[in-house]
Amino acid sequence: MRMMKLNSSKLERHLKAAMERNPKQTAKAVSAIALDLAGRSAQRAPVESGDLRNNCTAVINGGVSFENQSPTGEMPKGSTKVHAEVGYSLPYALRQHEELSYRHDRTDGHRVARATRYKTKDGKVSIFHAMSSVNMVAGGEPKFLEAPFREQQEKYLRMLKNIPEEVLKK
Repeated sequence: MRMMKLNSSKLERHLKAAMERNPKQTAKAVSAIALDLAGRSAQRAPVESGDLRNNCTAVINGGVSFENQSPTGEMPKGSTKVHAEVGYSLPYALRQHEELSYRHDRTDGHRVARATRYKTKDGKVSIFHAMSSVNMVAGGEPKFLEAPFREQQEKYLRMLKNIPEEVLKK
């Protein structure tokens, strides 16, 4: 899977502190963050064929926890360490993510005939007939992984900050 690193030293600091306080709760929080980000990202990915949206994957501690636009139910069990990745593996995913000039709208498939009148060089009126698509609908956007991460970053930080100290029972 090609991964794009989203640098957030603030998030990394809070993650490290949370792991020191309560590793099991932190693993659960990181899993929830990865699933949330994957869900938000998949909804915003370009959707011409749907392949890119279905390609979003969240891998937590080596197990696939999100694919085909939904959680798989596989979660890390009682781990005190956690590694999560959210990304896309299709060859064109990175280009679609980074290229701001791409049009990501699409049609619902409805096509209508259009007739255009124009004058030829010799002054005659001619009509050009063509089929064109109508009913453009939203089809995703660039920065479909980065944007939801940036928008939700404060929420993710709060999730890590709110992890309590682990209580040792004797």
